Amino acid sequence: MVPADDVPETPTEAHDNLDSVLITHLDALDLDFWKVFNRRLAWWDSTRTKTWFKEKGYTLYSRMPNPHFGPSNFMFPVDPGEREISFPYSYTNVITDTEQPSLDASVGERGIVCYAQDTQGRHVAIKALADGSEEFRIIDHLRTEPLPLSIDEFNNVMPILDVLPCEGHWLAIMPRWGIYPLSPDFRNLQEALQFIHCLLKDLKSENVAVNLFTGFVDDHCGVGREKLRSEGKLTYALFDFSLATMFPSSVSLEHLTPVVPMLAPFLDKMTTRNIPGRFTAAEALEFFEQHVLDSPVVLGLGIPISRPIDRPLKHYDEYNRWKHLDPSFVQQWGTFREPPIPRHTMYLRRLCESSWGLRLVTWIRRISRFLRRKILPSHKMT
Repeated sequence: MVPADDVPETPTEAHDNLDSVLITHLDALDLDFWKVFNRRLAWWDSTRTKTWFKEKGYTLYSRMPNPHFGPSNFMFPVDPGEREISFPYSYTNVITDTEQPSLDASVGERGIVCYAQDTQGRHVAIKALADGSEEFRIIDHLRTEPLPLSIDEFNNVMPILDVLPCEGHWLAIMPRWGIYPLSPDFRNLQEALQFIHCLLKDLKSENVAVNLFTGFVDDHCGVGREKLRSEGKLTYALFDFSLATMFPSSVSLEHLTPVVPMLAPFLDKMTTRNIPGRFTAAEALEFFEQHVLDSPVVLGLGIPISRPIDRPLKHYDEYNRWKHLDPSFVQQWGTFREPPIPRHTMYLRRLCESSWGLRLVTWIRRISRFLRRKILPSHKMT
């Protein structure tokens, strides 16, 4: 790759380097960001960039043709053939009876990710990182961790294979895993709880990858994952480091509390309206591991996760998770139980279902905040 000193002071699209395309004041939502995006794709596709990666032992994916709308953000591997893999590299599911190139991938909305195969044909994802950024510091620390060689050694954070210096910034090399970890639907309780266990480690489903990929469209359908889940070979990993605890809406365990009673105090403490009283991420993880996962029922049975047809779906804070539980259990764990929704809250919710009611409540709250700011300080002074 051309050294930074050989690049013109004012780079053009033909002479861009990683610094000139990575550093920008524009956000992905800005109208002019598409120009930066296209320059980033052109940098990844340039002969000098591909040659540089080839010298490092990586063959970049090819970009899909898109003659009418500029560079495509979809790529596909040069050699998608099946091969033996070992953890932490992902399983692949090659589908050939389709017009879509097999194992295709999207580079996302920012164009800072690319894909490649190493000299053994294993698939990797490459992410550009700004020097000195918080994300680089996190990844630079993670690459000092031992590489997990099995699921048993894995802590559900995407392992870093290498971090390469490039034109004043960095390129993080990670195994390529699949997206849409919630597809297909979970078939039993163990599969759902395994995923929830991963989420409690400060993850959210948008930032979670799964160790089998087929292609951008087929990953959405979860092709080939049911068998690996049932064999305990499917696992999940954080691959982006904007951390938050968020349960996916498609995983509803409310109706399973009669089978796994410890879900009742766990879910109530996770969703209580008393925000300061909610579990922290660490507390939720500890409770889940000590009380939910250790339940004899969870350990012993593959309980179907389908909802009974005679039990209508309710909002999470309206559903009575304690209704069918043993009275002695309710008494033991009663301090975790969320009280019924106050009547005035129910009235306000119903009022806010109409546009005029929502405007009225919003106006009253603004007036209330204004009065508290203006009147209460004067009372304190007197």
